[in-house]
Amino acid sequence: MFGVAAALDMRSRQVDDRLWMAFGAIAVAFYFFDFQQLDIIAVALSVGLASAASFILYRTGLFGGADALALAVFSAILPTYSGSLVVTGQQSMIHSLSPLMLLSNAVILSLARLAVNVVKNVRYRALHPAALFAGMEGETAARKALAVMLGHRSDGSGFGFLMETRENGARRFDFSLKHAEDTPFESRKGVWVMPGIPFLVYMLAGLVAMIFAGDLAILFLSSIAGN
Repeated sequence: MFGVAAALDMRSRQVDDRLWMAFGAIAVAFYFFDFQQLDIIAVALSVGLASAASFILYRTGLFGGADALALAVFSAILPTYSGSLVVTGQQSMIHSLSPLMLLSNAVILSLARLAVNVVKNVRYRALHPAALFAGMEGETAARKALAVMLGHRSDGSGFGFLMETRENGARRFDFSLKHAEDTPFESRKGVWVMPGIPFLVYMLAGLVAMIFAGDLAILFLSSIAGN
């Protein structure tokens, strides 16, 4: 489900609702055949929390409609996960609520985009030494550093949200959250944009990480604690 959805979202930024309906129907079939073995409380808790999180993230604009539906349907298909991990053969999680683990992993993996932005900006600076912050001379060093991590100069291709505005005739960085569902993509060249990478891609990666490594946050904290 995530593989198909991520591919569609990367190509057109749209996922047909029939995909979620089809996999939702599969989830219903699972419940029909496994009803006697279900932990109803755990299932209700998992689906309820995932649905609430999806709704809140969608309303705040952090999730698109497809992201919200993906997490909700996933929680119905696999509400809990407590299997041994492929890599270690052990468990690396403090709870078995799979949608929350998936979401946590996806958020952590999405931070890799910061490093990609930095690399793109370093490359741009090397090719155009005086152009990276052209027009943004009034910005502070701290805001420029933040811009280098969150976005880059647009080349007119791909999907990105405008990350600048005009104040009293001067260009300024705009770090405000953009609603993923309503904000149009920026097609102009030379302006600062925040990449609109589909979160479904990170969800797919988060699912793979959950199966092979478990809860990435717990792994990170355990490594710090030396456990």
